Amino acid sequence: MADGSKKPDLEKALGLVFDKYGITNINNPVRILSACRYEPETFAFMFWRIYRSPYSCGHVYKREASRGVRIMHLTSDDVVVWHYGFVKLNLTILTTWVLMLILVGGSALMTRKLSDGIRISRWQSFLEILVTFFLQQFEEVGLPNPARYLPYLATLFLFIAIANLCTVVPGYEPPTGSLSTTAALALSVFIAVPLYGIRERGLGNFLQSYLKPTVIMLPFNIISEFSRTLALAVRLFGNMMSGAMILAILLTIAPLVFPLLMSILGLLTGMVQAYIFCILATVYIAAATRTRDEETV
Repeated sequence: MADGSKKPDLEKALGLVFDKYGITNINNPVRILSACRYEPETFAFMFWRIYRSPYSCGHVYKREASRGVRIMHLTSDDVVVWHYGFVKLNLTILTTWVLMLILVGGSALMTRKLSDGIRISRWQSFLEILVTFFLQQFEEVGLPNPARYLPYLATLFLFIAIANLCTVVPGYEPPTGSLSTTAALALSVFIAVPLYGIRERGLGNFLQSYLKPTVIMLPFNIISEFSRTLALAVRLFGNMMSGAMILAILLTIAPLVFPLLMSILGLLTGMVQAYIFCILATVYIAAATRTRDEETV
């Protein structure tokens, strides 16, 4: 079949299939993209059976994106920035590494001229306020010797807080709106809790804590370790992803003022979620590092 006659046949066949999925306008890329998202395997198989072509939804996404069509996606994991073979660099990984570089570079710049004298810089004063705030919060939770755990817990808070605050930047999508990022943060807490507990109490005493108050509680204590890790990941992911989706919907159906108010509320929610994540990690570490003498007090 000639290329000139194949295009009308292609449109006719696509029209029949699109009618099956409720797509009435073949030239509507938004509806096509939506159908591709819900039935990607069906569309890819259809193109292969009818035209013996590797044409798939990925081609539709790339073509429409190159034409300037804004493609809505749930998380930044769907946006592939670069790929080579099976190696893919999505937007979540890219923004995560950029935020890490910002944290490392910012900490290096802010701590290069620290002074122990009376006159200190504004940045040092700001850092001392942050450190004092973190130490007070950790001590109120019941964490013994909070300065020992400050680097890890404060880094968790700063990463999540900065990731959420950067949502004011146009086109930015927070990595905390991706389940892969929140799961990685929760997994770090899952690993850090027993490591700190073993270092403070010893391996034997730490393992005995799973048998308290009775041996019957062993399976429940083990399940709780995994369930609270899952709760950490899902809580942060759900709050950040839902906020971004609600804002995107409001931008299409509401005036500018209302989405602006929702953006301000989203910044507050992001800071609250960073605080909650950090405090819960502190509570878990405090419970794992508590000695027998502290438990009887």
